[in-house]
Amino acid sequence: MQAKKIVNQFLKYGLAGIVVYIIDLATYLLIIYIDETQFLAGNIAGRCVGAVASFILHRNWTFKSSSHQNDALTQGVLTFCLFAFNLLCSSLLLNYAVIDLEFDGKVSRILIDVAMILFSFIFNKIVIFRGH
Repeated sequence: MQAKKIVNQFLKYGLAGIVVYIIDLATYLLIIYIDETQFLAGNIAGRCVGAVASFILHRNWTFKSSSHQNDALTQGVLTFCLFAFNLLCSSLLLNYAVIDLEFDGKVSRILIDVAMILFSFIFNKIVIFRGH
C-alpha cells in the first residue's frame, strides 16, 4: 500500500508540477521576450510565482496536508527554504550555461529544471510533507 501511495503522490506531483512549470516558464519567457538580456530577472520572477502556486497545490492536493496552523507555517517556511535553494542553484547554473558556456537560455533553463524538479519531489516528500 505504501508503494502505491508514493506512486500516486508522484503522479499528482507531476501533474501539479506541469501546471506550476507552465506558470513559471511562461513568466520567464514573457520577460525574456521583452528583453532577452533579462534572463536572470525572468528566472527569479518565474520561480517566485511558481513557488506560491506550488505550495498551494502540493499542500492541498498532492500531499493533502490538512494539518493545523502551526504545521502550515512550518511547511511554508520549509517551502521557502527549498524555493531559495532552487532559485540560487538554478540561477547560478543558468548564468554559467548562458554566459560561460554560451548555451541557449531556453534549453538551458529546461534542462536545469529537470534536475531541480526531481530534487524538489524528494525534499517535499521526505522533509516538508513527511507523513502525508
